[in-house]
Amino acid sequence: MKEEFQEAKDYLANINFNQTTPNHQTSLFESVIRVLGGLLSAYELSGEAIILEKAKDVGESLFPCFNHPSGIPYGFININTKTPIETQNNVAEIGTLQLEYHKLSQLTGEKKYYRKTQKIIDILENMKTPYPGVYPIYVDKINMTLTGICEFKLSNL
Repeated sequence: MKEEFQEAKDYLANINFNQTTPNHQTSLFESVIRVLGGLLSAYELSGEAIILEKAKDVGESLFPCFNHPSGIPYGFININTKTPIETQNNVAEIGTLQLEYHKLSQLTGEKKYYRKTQKIIDILENMKTPYPGVYPIYVDKINMTLTGICEFKLSNL
């Protein structure tokens, strides 16, 4: 499928990841796992520089989400204005951004991606959980606590 790959690569070269539909709220989590992750995988398989360049563009377009004072990222962003949008954070979503951003850091040599996403894990590790290692659904960025349903008894395990 070399012809199809070349066609996709040519198409990718013309995508501007710093612009989207006006007023669109782009999900940090969904964009990281699907777009950034897909581009990084394609780069790892092909070694094509344009794919890594576009992966970096995606990573940068979403990166303002990591500028929340708490260290826990905003969940959405208006990419056109580079304005993060406050939302409730799902622990599973913020706890999975590291794979792609750590790989982006490794491939580009830019440590900022690693530092910002590792900080999330460090924060979560220091939060009190209802049961050791069992996290509720959400992180309250104001009180820096974990919230949400976590209703089970250890006797049920």
